[in-house]
Amino acid sequence: MLRLAARLSALVLSALASGAATTRAPAQQGARFRCSAPQTHCRAMRVAWTFLRPDNTEVAHEMDFHELAPDGRIRRVTVFFGAPPVVTP
Repeated sequence: MLRLAARLSALVLSALASGAATTRAPAQQGARFRCSAPQTHCRAMRVAWTFLRPDNTEVAHEMDFHELAPDGRIRRVTVFFGAPPVVTP
């Protein structure tokens, strides 16, 4: 499972970079991503990532949840933008 997670980390980062480069910031020359190592559990995976401007200021910090198919491919992605909701007592 760890080897799968490492492969998926590279694939997710590549997909984020190519997708966001065309949909989120076409004018952001030199913009880049930082991506966490994926965490997997059963057939689920989550990845946190940060989109950075060329001056390293943060544009967005987000988390994606992935449903994995039985063969290990990503079946579905759910993206949460922004900070998580606040927990109230």
